[in-house]
Amino acid sequence: MDKLKLSYGSGKIDLKIPKSNLSGFIKPRPTKRRYDPRKALPKVLELPVSCEPIEIIVKNKKICVTIEDYTRSEPHEAIVSALSQKLNDADMVQYIVVTGTHNPADERNLRIKAMIEGIAEDIGLNYNVAINASREKDQFDCVGTTSSGTEVWANKKALDCDVFIAGADMKPHYFAGYSAANKHFLPGICAFDTVRVNHCGLIKDERSNYGRHPWHYDSKRNENPLVSDMIEAMNLIAQDRLVYALAMINDGDILWSQFGDLEAVTRNGIKTADEIYAFSVNPVKYLVVSPGGIPEDSYLYSAQRAPELTLESVQPGGQVLLLSECALGIHTGENQQVVEDFHKAMMTDVDTLSEMLDQPDVKFHTYKAYRFKRMLQKVKILGYSALDDDILKSVNIQPVDDPQAVLDQWLKDDPYAKILAVDKANKLAVYAE
Repeated sequence: MDKLKLSYGSGKIDLKIPKSNLSGFIKPRPTKRRYDPRKALPKVLELPVSCEPIEIIVKNKKICVTIEDYTRSEPHEAIVSALSQKLNDADMVQYIVVTGTHNPADERNLRIKAMIEGIAEDIGLNYNVAINASREKDQFDCVGTTSSGTEVWANKKALDCDVFIAGADMKPHYFAGYSAANKHFLPGICAFDTVRVNHCGLIKDERSNYGRHPWHYDSKRNENPLVSDMIEAMNLIAQDRLVYALAMINDGDILWSQFGDLEAVTRNGIKTADEIYAFSVNPVKYLVVSPGGIPEDSYLYSAQRAPELTLESVQPGGQVLLLSECALGIHTGENQQVVEDFHKAMMTDVDTLSEMLDQPDVKFHTYKAYRFKRMLQKVKILGYSALDDDILKSVNIQPVDDPQAVLDQWLKDDPYAKILAVDKANKLAVYAE
């Protein structure tokens, strides 16, 4: 009997699966090279990739530094500190917390803003700190329209900068291929409707999926229409200005990092992310999966990524047990109406959602609900969560009170069944062999 520990909220859940029934236990691969972010990132900045030293890049320029919001588990303070120490010769530094459509007024974003202000003040920079507020239309200007028809409205505070530097964590993303620095532009610093059109307009394409990116080293995985639109938007925003990234892969420690030309370091990061996070398996009938605990399982909105990123590991008609506390509810909305809109979309059937996506005034959360309901056409999802049972049932997740009892029932029904366990799935990409 194998005893497994899977992340749940701030703790762990213990599960027992007979060795003969355990297909595997997947989590991010351990790496020999692990570094303290506070020590590693300043050293990375001394080794630029495909560009001049950062001191030359920023001298006498207005710099836009983009930092991820609280929903991303990157070492925010270490990133801001390392970059800011190199910006003394800049004319001005415009920091932007890239929220996309997330709530700009969330207290955790406000804490990031205050942290940035403290560091910049201590160094003596000429600076400003903004949090992208996607629904404040007067804060954005239109910079053009992509070939897919996405009208790109970008944050005004970024548009008069000379140089862009994105501090970006990297991992697989369930429809954008990878969380990477290109996402700092769209959705990061764009207006709500720009993000809505990009996400809703291109989500139905099966190629808009994890592990696919125009900059992927495997040409078979280069096609992702949604990401291609994002990159086109980034180029419209940047125009002829230079774009750089301090890119990293982290789990609290830095596992990999590079600074340099945004495309160059993102290409390198994709390859390294696959080495750590990508797995291929023989599909099984049963999967037990955890997003990875706080903050990945704080909301159903973010926990949904776990079964999405592992879907190929489950046979058609199989079952998925999702372990996600969702202690903060179903969605991190800036108001109750946003939460209700998301819940309503998640209660809608897939055919109706598909039709809604084709409408020009489609509501934003339709894209995410569509992906979820499309997934439910392939597998059944059971959920162990702090959410009310009625909420889970309303979105077609079967609530369970005892995860171990579910596994025991699976094996009672099929004593020879194989069960795959996956922890920290929100950072993984699991493929069928």
